[in-house]
Amino acid sequence: MEEKILFLKNAISTYLPPAHYQSLNYLVSHLYRVSQQSSQNLMSAYNLSTVFCPTLMRTPNISLKSFQLTTWQQEIQVLELIIQYHSKLFK
Repeated sequence: MEEKILFLKNAISTYLPPAHYQSLNYLVSHLYRVSQQSSQNLMSAYNLSTVFCPTLMRTPNISLKSFQLTTWQQEIQVLELIIQYHSKLFK
């Protein structure tokens, strides 16, 4: 798991412009706080990533439906990791 977190941290800090990095940091910090209240609002990190993934990680239109579903699932998992480990990714 540490390898995935390190890879994500490097990718985010290397490829995002500073303004985008700060915006993502702010948004993910908020999503993390929302997920901490999941016992009351039912919005776990997984549920939040399912809702926000189509906006934050847009997949190009692909005609292969099975490939697109797999891609969406992977993007949801990545965003879930970003939400869960935001404090390590945005140090």
